[in-house]
Amino acid sequence: MTLFTSADSFEDQTFDDLELDAASIEGKEFFRCTFRNAKLPESRWLHCSFEACSFIDCDLTRMKLLSSALRGVTFTGCKLLGADFSQVSANPDVTLDTCILRYFIVDGQNLRAIRFSDCELQDGQFSETSLIESDFIRCDLTGCSFSRCDLGGADFSTSHGLYFDPRQNKAKDAFLPVESAVLMAQALGLRVEGYNEAAKRKRRTAPR
Repeated sequence: MTLFTSADSFEDQTFDDLELDAASIEGKEFFRCTFRNAKLPESRWLHCSFEACSFIDCDLTRMKLLSSALRGVTFTGCKLLGADFSQVSANPDVTLDTCILRYFIVDGQNLRAIRFSDCELQDGQFSETSLIESDFIRCDLTGCSFSRCDLGGADFSTSHGLYFDPRQNKAKDAFLPVESAVLMAQALGLRVEGYNEAAKRKRRTAPR
């Protein structure tokens, strides 16, 4: 903590192997800074600002960003188990690549055009969140829930494990993998050619 008590703003700095387990950081500004191999589990960041910053191979388990701004921030190879982005400042601009995001929580945010690439999002929770034109590239979305979200134009086509209720979410022009589209159609009581052949044959052979 001595490092962060010495100044309120940091520019073009690299923080290697930083360890701030369960630390509470308040009112700090970071511009073009890099956090590499940092251990920041259970940390709380209150009224902080991150602009054009990178987190690389960091442990950010259950990290909380409270009224903190994220502008042009990238997370690469990070562990964000149970991290909660519900209370970040409005309209965060982030990219997440090869991150572990199991139990990730987002509630009431605008994540328009956000990019998730090769991420593990199992059992994540998105609630009342805008994901318009967002990209989920080769992600595992098994058990991930979407409730009252706007998924318009989002691209899930290369991901797997996706399911959401189209009656509880807006999804106009969203791109879906075939298996997800079939599951959603079946949930609406529809039968899909090639996926309900047994039921189709039964109906054809039933006595009239």
